[in-house]
Order: sequence, then C-alpha cells, then structure tokens
Amino acid sequence: MSASKAADFAITGIGMRTSLGHDSVQSCASIRAGITRFQEWAAFGGSGDDVLAIVGSAVSPDLGDRDWVEKFEELTAEPLQEAIFMARLHTLLDADSRRRWGVYLAAPSLERPGVDEENAESFREDLRDNALFPMEPSEIRLLSTGHAGFLTALRQAMRDLAGGPLDVCVVGGVDSLLQTTYLDWLNQERKLKVADSPSGLIPGEGAAFVVLETLDKARARGAEVLALVTPIAAAVEKESPDGKTSSPGRATAAVLRETVAATPCDPLRIHRVINDLNGERWRFLQWAMACSPALSRLAPAWRLWHPADCFGDVGSATGAMHACIAVRALWKSYAVGDAVLICNASDSGERAAASVYSEHRAQSR
Repeated sequence: MSASKAADFAITGIGMRTSLGHDSVQSCASIRAGITRFQEWAAFGGSGDDVLAIVGSAVSPDLGDRDWVEKFEELTAEPLQEAIFMARLHTLLDADSRRRWGVYLAAPSLERPGVDEENAESFREDLRDNALFPMEPSEIRLLSTGHAGFLTALRQAMRDLAGGPLDVCVVGGVDSLLQTTYLDWLNQERKLKVADSPSGLIPGEGAAFVVLETLDKARARGAEVLALVTPIAAAVEKESPDGKTSSPGRATAAVLRETVAATPCDPLRIHRVINDLNGERWRFLQWAMACSPALSRLAPAWRLWHPADCFGDVGSATGAMHACIAVRALWKSYAVGDAVLICNASDSGERAAASVYSEHRAQSR
C-alpha cells in the first residue's frame, strides 16, 4: 500500500450533474433531503412475458439508451463549467497563458460492453483534439478503474502538482450505466437489482469535477479554498469479489486507517464517512468486516452516507460525486465535525480513501 506525497492540496471549485440536479447546489440539497428520482427504465432482455423491467436513475432531460461515450459531452459540459467558474480558473488562465492545467478523468473502459468501436475511436480523437474542453489543457489523462477511479486520478494529479509541471488540475468522473447492452451484461453477472435478484445495484449516470491546486498557489492567486484534502491512501484487495464470496477487506481497512491517521484533526471530530455501498452484497459484507476495527477511533455516533440511495450507482463518477458532496457539506457547515472521510472500492480490487477537511475548523493534534 502507498499514499501520495504529503502536501497541502486545496479544492477551489466543484461541479455536478446528477439525476437530482444540473449543478452541485441542487444535487447536494436533494441528496441531503433524501430525494430520489428512480423510475422504471425501458424493458430489455427478452420478449413477451420474459421481458425484464428494471429501475434506473437518469439525468434530466433523459439522454436515452446510448453508451457513455455518446453521452459524454452532455454529461460533462455543465459540471466542468461550474467547477472552472467557481474556482475562477477561466480568469487565471486568460490572464496568464503560461499557466499549465491538466484534466484527469475517471471514466469507464472504452472496451466496455455496449460501446461501439466507431464511437470509441471518435472519442479518442476528440480527446486528442481537446474539442471537449472550454480551454486547451496542457495534460489530459483518462483512468478506467471503476468506483476508485476518481481517487486514483486525484492521487496522480497530486503527484503532478507537487512535482511542478502543472499549476492546477481539474479532476472528475463520468459514467452512464443506462445502456441496454451494458445493462444486459450487468444482469448476466447478477449485479442488477431486479425481481429475482434483490441484492444488486440500481443503475444511474452523471458527472462531477473538482478543481485541485496546492494550497500555496490557491492562496497566492486569492482563490476561495472550499476544503483541503489529504493524500490518497490506495491498496488492492488480493481476493477480488465475484458476487458470491467476499474478501476479508484487509486493503479497505488499511486505507481507512491510513486516512484517519493523515487527517489533521482529532479522529473524534470525524463524524461523517461516505462510502459506495450500492446494494451489492459483497460490498456490504466487506465494508462490515473492514470498518469496525479501522474506524474505532472515530466519534461513537459517526454517520455513514451512501449517496447511491439517491442517484443510483454512477460507476466511474462515484468518487467525484462523493468528493463534491463532502466539500459542500463542510463548506456550508451542515456536516457535523471537521472532516468527511471518503472510501471507494472497485470491482477489480482497487481500494482508495481520503479525507476532505475544513481549512478553518481542523485543528492540529
């Protein structure tokens, strides 16, 4: 297991598009209120009496039965712009063309079931041409590691910011599980929550971004610091889940312990933990085995948040959504305590965790 180089990293902008809202304000308010937008998705996987109906959580307006590559621009345009403008990044880059910025994006694999080969090639060309971004990035990185993808991307962004080649990074995640071929694959893998399989996920879609920079540079340009974030703790479970058994969660417990130790406030001031529990049985079992020993130093009444209850499983966008929720909860002071811990687990075994904490309320131990 390893963690990013220790440094002070600030989040100065956030942006979200979910089934609950077109921006972070509306989305987070809806999540806080427990609002959902689940509805029956188009029937698939059979004919006549064999048709299987599922429940999903689509963004509004409905983007239809297309793969995530085709929906990419519509999902990312608003949250990307929101994060950039909140951080006043557009002003910074317009004023100084020498500034170098990078885009680090957690996204599904282009080889995922349902993605057309022609669409995938078009997407690659658009990324190379930078046609998808309002300003030309100096660096674009695409990572495909599932739920833990955003924290993995954030970890790489931290390394590049600390190393000096970049001045600021926009880090995010995007995904849509609402595409018939992919849903059919999920159903075959018994990962969907359907009538004959009550343990499973409800598919969703969305995108979210944060603007990340070193605290020194954020202060130097007069940016508002919404929150700080600890170095990313990362590890891999040796036993990848197969839906029937669950590993003991040693890697999950390890990243949780490392993150608690790295958070610059008394552990008793950590009252909130955001996790990617989504209805799949293996996630619940592994979390149950890992959290009790790893989080024993937290406040006795700490609360677990699992936003998939509101917007479904958003795949590679999961960690970015969680980060935005944590930042806004601290920024607007409706999160009790001084820090929010985030922990994500990918099907392929990657585990990652970090704490988002308040610059003003966190106290050194």
